[in-house]
Amino acid sequence: MFNRYVAALNYLALRPLGLALQPATDTESVYEVLRKEQLRLADARRQVDELRSNLKQLSPINLSPDGLYAKLFPQESLDEKRFYNFGSGDWRHRYWTNVDYDSNYYRYRRDLIDIRWDIASGEPVKIESNSAELVYCSHTIEHLLDEHVDHMLREAHRVLKSGGVIRITSPNAALLYWAYMRRDADFNRHYGADYGFGENDTTFSVERMPIWIVNEIATQLVQGIHGEERLGAKLLENTVEIDRIFHESKTMEEAFSTICGMIDFTLQREVPGQHVNWWTNQKLESAYRRAGFEHVIVNVPGGSVSPIMRNREYFDLVDPTCSIFVDAIK
Repeated sequence: MFNRYVAALNYLALRPLGLALQPATDTESVYEVLRKEQLRLADARRQVDELRSNLKQLSPINLSPDGLYAKLFPQESLDEKRFYNFGSGDWRHRYWTNVDYDSNYYRYRRDLIDIRWDIASGEPVKIESNSAELVYCSHTIEHLLDEHVDHMLREAHRVLKSGGVIRITSPNAALLYWAYMRRDADFNRHYGADYGFGENDTTFSVERMPIWIVNEIATQLVQGIHGEERLGAKLLENTVEIDRIFHESKTMEEAFSTICGMIDFTLQREVPGQHVNWWTNQKLESAYRRAGFEHVIVNVPGGSVSPIMRNREYFDLVDPTCSIFVDAIK
């Protein structure tokens, strides 16, 4: 019986991996056979892990100064860190300059900020014109209003060299919309959230998906400010009312704009980590073009037009299966 099991396991699972269990003999027990194979598999895993480690060390991004950065860019750009991450958070790379908003909400990140910039202020970022090689911006624009993002993109266009690339990634609002419309509760787990609308409320159900989608695009309307009094923020916690907005709106864009129009952005100063906006490939492409970018490329995780920003050790790490990825070339 055991040898029949071994044959089936070899055929279905181990043969494609170049492995195989050996049938038991009269002189050894079933458990001895399994123990031998367990040790053999453990050794194979160690070899695979060692190979992965060696390949990682060979990654061009880790070969400095003769790696991919040095191959593509002048040494001066490496020395001056002319690669800029807008809304960098706790991200760090030795050739990149972190640009972020200094606030009490993110006070634990202050020592990681190289250039302090409040995009919503309308002030220019302190970077020379036509000096930047690359700009990266991950999951930041959903925290800003349209006019703020327009300003950020104009500044990116100003600071980039001719031929420079900007890459932006943000939650994919179209996926959120259709998960809501189809009452696809499983998408919430796919999206990586254990809760729909607040750390103190871990319940989630199809019936509460209207609250979930508002949380994803206009967080303050369902969460408030740190769970305290909402300081005059309009509330949108009635699922019937939310459903009415979506079903009476002619388009996804109209429904999202109606909901986000209820946001009081002054409250965002208290909790800049909350979402106040929505983005699709089409909406971001239009924003790029308004800022002066003629070449806009919609792509996929790890699929940037810049070889540097294809490196998944540093880029496109946040919700890659549920986000948009759009590049633009100056």
